[in-house]
Amino acid sequence: MPPAAQAELSACAVRKILAHKQTLVTGGGECEYLPFVIQGTLRVYKVSESGKELTLYRIDRGESCILSATCILNTSAFPALVEAEGKTEVILIPSQLFARWVEDYPVWRKFVFSIYEKRLEMLLTVVEEVAFRHVDARVSAWLSGAAAGRSVAVPATHQKIASEVGTSREVVSRILRDFEAEGLLVTERGRIRILDPRGLSARAEQSARL
Repeated sequence: MPPAAQAELSACAVRKILAHKQTLVTGGGECEYLPFVIQGTLRVYKVSESGKELTLYRIDRGESCILSATCILNTSAFPALVEAEGKTEVILIPSQLFARWVEDYPVWRKFVFSIYEKRLEMLLTVVEEVAFRHVDARVSAWLSGAAAGRSVAVPATHQKIASEVGTSREVVSRILRDFEAEGLLVTERGRIRILDPRGLSARAEQSARL
């Protein structure tokens, strides 16, 4: 960014530290800032009327939120929720400053379009997962990815898995009981111990083909 923009950033941006699970943005509100993650992770998600959560994407270090950018440029309400995963430090860029930078600085416009490209690919993946794969396939695939093909204990609650794959906690609990009966894993308090990583991966592929 040009020196003038850097000076504006230093003068106007707000630095904020969020605790684990602390909400940064709630759905339906006006976008007053564009968040930029310095340390930690932000989770962007939707909640249905029944209380079911679906993770849209995560914002890691050095990244920003495309939904916030869209809302600022369109002067529309934010359509999701944003919360911290673990202790997270963010820089909040005022919406007026962000909108002016998009018009004044080509390097900033390029950055915004790069965010659009990355998040669009991720959102399309989420849509494909939810629309075209069975829930048990999504659960087994998520656990396989979290375990990285190893016999380890994955720190996750039933509710967290439900939020990740876009279903209810009750459905996840039922699927995990089935997996446990097949000897693929053991459910423990706050974690899932993977006993048969190959079998779990095969279960995901088998379910996806049905």
